[in-house]
Amino acid sequence: MLLKVRFGLRREYGTLSVRGEVFSVSRAPSGHTYLTLKEGDETLNVAFFKNRNFGDQTFKRGDMVACSGALDVYNSGLQLIATAIEPIGDGALYEEFLQLKAELANIGYFDTLKKKTIPPFVESIALITSESGAALQDILSTASDVLHVLTCTIYHTSVQGSGAAMEIARAISSASRSGVQVIAVSRGGGSLSDLHPFNSRIVAEAIFRSSVPVISAVGHETDVTIADLVADQRLETPTALGHFLATPYRRAREQLQQGRQRLERAIQSKVAHGTQLIQRREEVLRHRLEQRLANATLRASQCGRRIESIAMHQSRQREQHLAHLRSRILPLDPESTIDRYVFRIEGIAARLERAALWQWQQRASRLERLRTTITHLSPQRTLERGYAVLRTPDHKIVRSVQQATPGQDLEVLFADGTVSITIKQNNNEVRHEQNSHDKKRSRKTQK
Repeated sequence: MLLKVRFGLRREYGTLSVRGEVFSVSRAPSGHTYLTLKEGDETLNVAFFKNRNFGDQTFKRGDMVACSGALDVYNSGLQLIATAIEPIGDGALYEEFLQLKAELANIGYFDTLKKKTIPPFVESIALITSESGAALQDILSTASDVLHVLTCTIYHTSVQGSGAAMEIARAISSASRSGVQVIAVSRGGGSLSDLHPFNSRIVAEAIFRSSVPVISAVGHETDVTIADLVADQRLETPTALGHFLATPYRRAREQLQQGRQRLERAIQSKVAHGTQLIQRREEVLRHRLEQRLANATLRASQCGRRIESIAMHQSRQREQHLAHLRSRILPLDPESTIDRYVFRIEGIAARLERAALWQWQQRASRLERLRTTITHLSPQRTLERGYAVLRTPDHKIVRSVQQATPGQDLEVLFADGTVSITIKQNNNEVRHEQNSHDKKRSRKTQK
C-alpha cells in the first residue's frame, strides 16, 4: 500500500522545487540532515541524506532556501527527499536581524527596568495594524464581549513591504500623543521578509521613545521580532492580544457575579434570621397577651362572684329584716300594713336585682374595654398602623435621635419585614450647632 502511494506521488509530481524559511534544523547521528520549511502557516519536512553531495552547506533557523527533490511518505505525512538545496537570500535578513538585536541590546533598548507598566484594565487602546489583515479580525473577535467598555482606535498601516516600517513608526508616534492608555502593534505570521518591518531600527526607536506603553503581538508563538524585544510587553499572537484585553474584564465580571451571589445569600440569611426572631418575639408577645387576658378574665370572674355574694348577702339581710318585720306585724294582724310592707319589699327586691344586673353589666363592659385596650397596645398593631422600630445590628432599640450617629447602620422593623439603612446626618446635632452659632452671634450683637 505504502509503495503504491510513493510510486503514485513520483509518477504524478516527479521532481519538485520548493522554497521557504528554515523553521528548524536537526542532524541525525547517521549524518542525515532534516529541515522544516515554513511559509506562512504551512510547513514541509525536508530530508537530505549524507550520500548526497551538498558540500559544506549549513543552515540555521531563519534562512530562506530553495529545495529540489521528490515527495515521499514518512510517519503518515509528506516529506521532500532533497536532491539539491541552496540559500536564496533571506539569510542576509537574519544576519541583519542578529546584528540589530545585538546593537540595541548594548544600548539598553531591551532592559526590563526601562519598560513601562501596562494598566491592569485597559480602557483605551490604539491598534496599529492592517485593516484588511486577519490579525485585526482575530483581536476584535476574541475581545468582542468587552468592546463596549473599550475605546479602540485603529491606525491602518502596511505590515509588510517597502515603506511599511515608516508607516508603523509614524503611527506609533501619532498614537503616543493621542491620549490612549496603550498602543498595540500587531500582524499575523509570515516569513522573515514579511516580518522585516518589525525588525527595523525605525520601528524599534519609535516603540522605545513612545510615552505610552507598547504591546507587540506579531506573528506566531515561535516568531520573535525586534519589536517584541523592545516593546513593554510581548504577546505571542494577535489572538493572545484579544485575550489580554478581555481577561481582566471577564475576571472582574465573574468576581462581581460571585459577590452578588454572596450578597444575595447573606441577605437571604439575614432575612431568615430576622423572620425567625420576629416569630419568636411574636410568640412571646402572644403568650404574654394571653396570660394578661387570662388574668383579666380571672379578676372579672372574681369580681362577679364578689358582686353575687354581696347581692346574696344583701338579699338575706333584707329577707331577715322582712322576717323581723313580719314577726312584728303578724301579731298586730293589720292586713293593709302587711300588704304595704309586702309591696315595698318586692320593690326593694326588684331594685336589688336590677342593681346586681347593672353592676354585672358594668364589670363585663369594663372587661371588654380592657381586652380592646390590650389588643390596641400590641406592638404588632402599632407597626400595622404605619409605625416602625429602629434597631442597632445587635437588636437594641433606638429611642432617641441622640443614639443615631452619621454612618451608623440600623435595621428598620416594619409590620411585614425589615430593611437596613445607613444614617447620613443627625439633624439634632445640626440644630444644636446652629443654635450655638446663633447664641454666639446674639452675644456679639449685645456687646
